[in-house]
Amino acid sequence: WGGVVGSMKLIAPGVGWAQRGGGLYWTTDNGANWKDITPPLDADEILSSIFFLNPSTGWIAISHYEPPSEATKFDLVSTTDAGATWSRTTIPLRPKDYGISTEFPLRGGAETVAFVDPLHGWMNVWFAGQTRNTWQGFLLLTSDGGRTWKRAANAPQLSQTEMLLVTPSEGWLYGVDFFTSQHLYVTRDGARSWQEVAPEPVGLADSEVHGLPTFE
Repeated sequence: WGGVVGSMKLIAPGVGWAQRGGGLYWTTDNGANWKDITPPLDADEILSSIFFLNPSTGWIAISHYEPPSEATKFDLVSTTDAGATWSRTTIPLRPKDYGISTEFPLRGGAETVAFVDPLHGWMNVWFAGQTRNTWQGFLLLTSDGGRTWKRAANAPQLSQTEMLLVTPSEGWLYGVDFFTSQHLYVTRDGARSWQEVAPEPVGLADSEVHGLPTFE
């Protein structure tokens, strides 16, 4: 997998990142040259989600290859100098904190992270057992740059999520539910309530939304 680019993003004209072979690479000259800015990782760690707010400030959610247990964790690293240095926060993931029974050991980790400014952000975390029936996902919110997180109690439970924050109050959440159906939701009150957005073209019996909206 060393030659496969898994994800990429253009942050500003000529400035962007690409994830390849478990590493993170940065360009400031439209891809002519690339610099490895991967944060230090242990052998059991993987970059789960990468988000840059601007050409200098970014966050990465890091998950751990851990055996199922009654408690797991993930890490969030952040940079304010385009990856020259990183700071790290370890965040515990305890199923009991989310009202999940620990009758069977679970895995857990972070899936997607997004910010609207240096302080306010979202992150989707998950727990899973041996079957699809034991999967659950939860949306977390931060207002201090990712140092602490709290659960958005009324958020829809989705996997394979994509996020777009417009303001600290307004945000869009796209993903797949327990039955593998795709959904798009919007909140305009800081994740306290949600509205599902589903275009219904005239003349079609069924329709399904694919991905986030784009705003100019």
